[in-house]
Amino acid sequence: LSSTSSEGQRIAAHTLRHIQSSMGVVSASIVEPSLQLLRSLHVDVQHEASELLQDLASYEEVQQPLLVGLVGMLKTSEEDSATKPATEPEGKIQAPLPINIQQSG
Repeated sequence: LSSTSSEGQRIAAHTLRHIQSSMGVVSASIVEPSLQLLRSLHVDVQHEASELLQDLASYEEVQQPLLVGLVGMLKTSEEDSATKPATEPEGKIQAPLPINIQQSG
C-alpha cells in the first residue's frame, strides 16, 4: 500500500478488503499499512481505509493491534507537541498549523 498514487492506494485498499473477506483469516501485519492510509490527504483513500479497518475489526486476532494503532494515531507525538502555538504581537494565540503544512514549509 506504499504507492505514491492516491488512486492506486484506493484501489489496493478496496481490493484487499474484498479479498480479505473471502480468506477468513487475517495477519496482524496488515494493520499498520492500513492505518497509514488514514493519514492520506485524499478523502477517497481515507474512506476506503476506514472501510477496510472496520472489516478488520471483526477479526479477533487483529483487534488489539488495531486498537493500539488507532489510539496511537490520536496521541500527540513529541515532535507534534514541540510546535507551540504562535503568539501574535498583540498577544493573541494562533492555532498551530496542521502537521502536513508544517512539513511542507
